[in-house]
Amino acid sequence: ALPICLRKAMVEGLSPPVLVVLRYLFAFLNHLSQYSDENMMDPYNLAVCFGPTLISIPDDQDPVSIQAHVNEVVKTIIVHQEKIFPGEKELAGPLYEKCMTVVEDDYCEALHGEAIMEESDQETPQVKLV
Repeated sequence: ALPICLRKAMVEGLSPPVLVVLRYLFAFLNHLSQYSDENMMDPYNLAVCFGPTLISIPDDQDPVSIQAHVNEVVKTIIVHQEKIFPGEKELAGPLYEKCMTVVEDDYCEALHGEAIMEESDQETPQVKLV
C-alpha cells in the first residue's frame, strides 16, 4: 500500500485543473501498460517516454544522474495512480474510462478511411468517411 503521506507529497500544491489532467493521463497510461505484452509499453517504458516531459530537472542537477530517479517516480505514479490522485468525490472532473464505446465495425471502417460518395441536389458531391 502507498503511504498517505507519500500521496499527499506527490500532489500537494498542484491546482485542481492540473490534478484532473494528470489523474486522467496517468489512468490512461496505467490502462495502456496493461497491454504491454502486445505494445511493449510497460510502466517503466512509459515512464522513460513521459518522464522527461512531465518532471523537469532543476538546472543545478545533472540530468543524466537524475533521470533514473525521474523514471522511477513516473513509473510509481503510473502503477499506483488510483491511490495517488483524488477520486471523483474528492475532485470533480472527467475520469478516464477503460472501455471503448465505439462499435467495432464502425471503428474498423473508420480506420480504413473509405470514402463513399453521396448524391445530393448540389452540383458538388459530398464525401462521407465511414
